[in-house]
Amino acid sequence: MQNRRITLAQLFSMSLIMLVVLLGLLFYLLYHSSQASIIQASDNLRSAASRELVEKVSSYLNQAKSIEENFQAEITHQVFEAKDPIALETFLFNLILTNSNISEISLTFGEQIGYDTEGNIKLAPTGRGQMILFRATNQSFAPIHTYYVYQKNGQWVSKVRLRSAQNDLFGTPLTQETTHMIIDPTTNPTFTTPANQEFAGQGIWSDLHWSQLGKGRVEVSLQKTVTDAKGNFLGVLRVGLFEKQINKISQFKINPHDPSDPHIIFITDSSGELITGLSAQDTLRPIEDNLRFSSSHAPPQVQLALKNPSLKKVTEAMPLQLSQFNYQGKTYLLTYREIQGSQDWILGIVVPQSYYVGHLLAMRNKLLLLTGCIMLGLCIGGYFVQRSLKIEQKKIIGKLIEMHNFDFRPSQPRSSYLDVYEILSSIELAKTAMRAMSKYVPIALVRQLYQSQKEPVLGGEMQEVSILFTDIQNFTSLSEKLSVNELAAALGIYLRLMTQVIQNIRQGVIDKYIGDGIMALWNAPTPLAHHARVACQAVLDCNAALQELFASPQWRNLPRFNTRFGLHLDRVMVGHFGAPDRLSFTVIGNGVNIASRLEGLNKQYGTSMLVSEDIFKATKDFFDFRFLDLVAVKGKTEGINVYELIGKIGENPEMRDVIAKYSQAFQAYRSRHFTEARLLLKDQLGDGPSHTLYTRCSLFIENPPPDSWDGIYISTVK
Repeated sequence: MQNRRITLAQLFSMSLIMLVVLLGLLFYLLYHSSQASIIQASDNLRSAASRELVEKVSSYLNQAKSIEENFQAEITHQVFEAKDPIALETFLFNLILTNSNISEISLTFGEQIGYDTEGNIKLAPTGRGQMILFRATNQSFAPIHTYYVYQKNGQWVSKVRLRSAQNDLFGTPLTQETTHMIIDPTTNPTFTTPANQEFAGQGIWSDLHWSQLGKGRVEVSLQKTVTDAKGNFLGVLRVGLFEKQINKISQFKINPHDPSDPHIIFITDSSGELITGLSAQDTLRPIEDNLRFSSSHAPPQVQLALKNPSLKKVTEAMPLQLSQFNYQGKTYLLTYREIQGSQDWILGIVVPQSYYVGHLLAMRNKLLLLTGCIMLGLCIGGYFVQRSLKIEQKKIIGKLIEMHNFDFRPSQPRSSYLDVYEILSSIELAKTAMRAMSKYVPIALVRQLYQSQKEPVLGGEMQEVSILFTDIQNFTSLSEKLSVNELAAALGIYLRLMTQVIQNIRQGVIDKYIGDGIMALWNAPTPLAHHARVACQAVLDCNAALQELFASPQWRNLPRFNTRFGLHLDRVMVGHFGAPDRLSFTVIGNGVNIASRLEGLNKQYGTSMLVSEDIFKATKDFFDFRFLDLVAVKGKTEGINVYELIGKIGENPEMRDVIAKYSQAFQAYRSRHFTEARLLLKDQLGDGPSHTLYTRCSLFIENPPPDSWDGIYISTVK
């Protein structure tokens, strides 16, 4: 039957061959028909769109560079004389008039006499000045004014030409005033920085800023040194461009044929501060020496994009970064591209993924119409193969989880595949072995060995544990009254209940079954906080559970078992003992003998639950005890204090008077006042310990103990 099953490897091989054949045909059809569309949708629409926008921004910024190159070329070819104010004003006027994007254009000039040690330009004390032509407002059609500053007779002189709306070059005269408040324009950083020897001949961009002509005019500017026809330093040409044209980049439509184009376009810096506004509520705010738009009113998708790690990854070496993020359950595609030639500006594009996926789905549906039959067969076959494999995998994983959770219940392995059937059968064999092991050694030890994946080794270590011994009173007599089957059934029910309470409910470990008796431990092999308290509660729970069992129909009127308990706390040797190839997990030491003797002492005192003084000290705040006696158990000469466990504190108020009289009587007994002790106990002889002490006092009245008697009772029986 097993040989008829196929293996998972065989199934995968057959499925793979079928898949390769079908996919080969499918990919052949899909490749030629959809490759161009996929590339255009995924790369061109995102990457190329960002490239186009970057080029628009770069092209706009390059206007300033072109103007400066044109200016230098005209000077080099001596088209006009830059040192002639009229010629200079005429040329600058034509430049700004023919380019509506220019906010201002200026030449700051001086006669170079060298550089200082730090590379700063040194100028002659005379011959310095500046000519600025600027639009009166931030509107491209505004009048163009002239502001001219130069030195005359050791003073700074300023001239202003305020033109009319017709923009006539010399339609209005230059007004002149002389004032000591004019600041030398060659000391301004827009002159000193590009004129530095390090930057000579290089264009230096100023980021988004307020114009030097006053707030309300936002621009970006390019500064560069220019030379005369002989290559000598002439001055620094500065071209300022209106910011509003850069801000219009956010209004660009990547897909002009789609009125609902959802692309959001913006420009930011590497710190995530906006250079373009995205709403009418956006306001400019200064950040260090630059201006930035607040992102508080930006769309939430843009705010998330500005925090995306891909922004920090944009470098000159990797100018393009493609990423994605989720917002309100939707996936958004994010594109960042460096704007070369700017002040580390970065173009950002955010668009819902569905905008692209929708287009691809439409294209894919057309292609799938041609290959529908192939895809349908592949999907149906793949579905059933995948479903079958998942079912088989879940079977294996489920069994392994059962093993991990120590669920060793038997089950029948079922599978249509030989490999899976053999795996499940092996797991069942392992579970059988674990079930068998857990019946011979404590389940906690089995779990510990299983989880640690270590083999037990001979030896142990000293450890504090609570040790319990139990025994059934007069079990031999009871066994003679019952048939073998009845005795086996009754003992099985009894031990199952005791094990359930000790091991499953109260976290103890059954060390071994000794005929009808039990030896149990707490705090080994698994550490357990307050183990003495838990052990006392286990004794009480066992006693209560047995009473319920004997009163239930399950017991079927069988004789009741009277169980005796002996509980002791001590440091003993805990570990694996025996032969190297046959080990037993147990505890050895004097404490084990004391716990066993305490269980046996119940016979002499007519009690059922005796504990040592160590247990009493550890749990006296939680349980009521009765001090019984100072006893030297069999085989010992030193006495130990023995206590009877009564129950939880306050649970047995009827025992208060009994315990009080017993305590008084015991004190009289220890003081050799045996008659007084008998008088205290005569009314409670139904109490086992009271009857035992009463009888002992009677014997001592007839045969007084020697003068050396110290009150220790020497027990001669186990």
